[in-house]
Parts: sequence; structure tokens; C-alpha cells
Amino acid sequence: MNKRLFLINPKSPHEKFNSSVIIPPLSLAYIAAMTPDTWDVELVDDNLIGYSREAEERALRLFKGMIDRKLSKIWATQASVNFANNDEVLYYAAKSGCRAVAIGFESVSLESLTLMNKNLNVMFGPDKYAEIVKKLHDHGIMVYGQTILANEMDTAETFKETVDFYNYARIDVPNPNLLVPLPGTRLFEKLKTEKRLLRQHFPGDWILYSGVKVLFKPNNLTVKQINDGCLYIYKNLFTIWQILLRAFRGFLRFKSIRCAIFLWAVNIYVRETLFNKIKRGL
Repeated sequence: MNKRLFLINPKSPHEKFNSSVIIPPLSLAYIAAMTPDTWDVELVDDNLIGYSREAEERALRLFKGMIDRKLSKIWATQASVNFANNDEVLYYAAKSGCRAVAIGFESVSLESLTLMNKNLNVMFGPDKYAEIVKKLHDHGIMVYGQTILANEMDTAETFKETVDFYNYARIDVPNPNLLVPLPGTRLFEKLKTEKRLLRQHFPGDWILYSGVKVLFKPNNLTVKQINDGCLYIYKNLFTIWQILLRAFRGFLRFKSIRCAIFLWAVNIYVRETLFNKIKRGL
């Protein structure tokens, strides 16, 4: 099994959360270059390319610098839906070695995206998600697609719509999770005021705040409906045949046995995680 190097990109203490992004300096890329060829590299950043043209230019300088210095490393990262908005960024990201990106699609419901203040996702719109995935695939980049379920505006139908999206867009690794109202957030305080929190006895309940438990009473869903929805996802996204199909498509799309093995292994991991949630009754 390959070892993995995580290059964590710290934010400046003078910056507000989510206000901007600092692109990892080339010194981090040099560290990656010095690791053995069998090691994988992940650039850990909430959104590698940021939200502005200036941030995109910094990302381009990083990618071009990695190419010019012939660092020759395969790497993965995290980004928002705007990662596919600039063909130049995609071209140089792929050329510098990017082979996978975790994208926060967040929800297939425009109402839920609006309620979550996911303005970037609202601007692009869920109807553009499949196009974003195709552009990444066209550049040889695998997509780890993340969504959040059991939002305030979600209904039982949202689970089916999410499955339809994952299958239609041909996401390489689907990763649906339940909403987690973390203490200290406005959502947590709102739910606490409305007496809708189900788990708030700390520190004992901290272990439950990891996306594996129903932590509050949503407006339009019961706990049973959430259980049924997760079971529906399990049966319609993570059968062995579906996982084999994703791995096979990955092999055809990226012309790589390693990509196919990676897709098989990660999909199996997500499958087992979801199965354990259902087994424990969420």
C-alpha cells in the first residue's frame, strides 16, 4: 500500500475564515518532490483555487512552477465548484499532476443551497453540476463528489434526487453525508433554541458529531425517513456491480489500472461506512 504525504495549507491568523485563500508555496511542492515515487501527495486546503481571479493566478503560478521544475508528482486536493470554471486552471492543474479533486456539491436542491448560504453553488446551479464533472473528466481528473443530506429543506424525495444526480453525472466516488450542526455555529444555536437537537450532552456526545448519526429533528423528515433514505442510497449507489462499473469506467476514461484500483478501494470504503451507519441505526 502506498504511503501518503499530506501538505496542509495553513491560513494566515490575520485572515477571516473563508475570506481568502493562501496557495501553498512551491516550497511545499519541493517537499513533495523529495518523497519516494511510491508516495501519494494531497494538498489539504478547503478550496485550492479560492474565489477571485487573483487567487486563480496564484494557483496557476503554483501549477506552472511545479511543471517548470519538473516535480513529477501525482497529487489530489479539495476545491469548490468553480474549480472547473477556468479551462486554463484545469489544464495546468492536470499537467502538474492533479488526478483527483474533492468537490463540495453540497446539495441537489437549490432551496437547501440557499438556506446553507452556499452562494457559489447557487450561482452555478445544480443543473450545471454534471457539466462541471465532465470538464474535470475531460482533463483526466477524478471527482470525489460530496453532498449533505437531511437539510432543513430536504424531503424524502431528496435522497432519490441525490442518487439520480450521482448516477447521471457519473461521479467517480459519491460521498453523501448527513448534516452535522457543530457547536458554536448559528445552526447549532438555532436548533438548540427550537429544542430540536437530539444529541448535546458533551463531552460524551462528541463522538457522534461525525456525520454518522441523526443529530436533530429536520423540518420535513422523520428519523425513519432518513434511515430509509440512507438505505435507498446504499442499494442504489453502492452495489458491488455499480462500484465495479465506476472502476471500469475509470480505467477506460483515464487509461490507468492504478486509477481503477483507487476507485474500487475508495468506493468500497464509502460503501462500508454507509453500511455501518445503517447497521447502527444512524
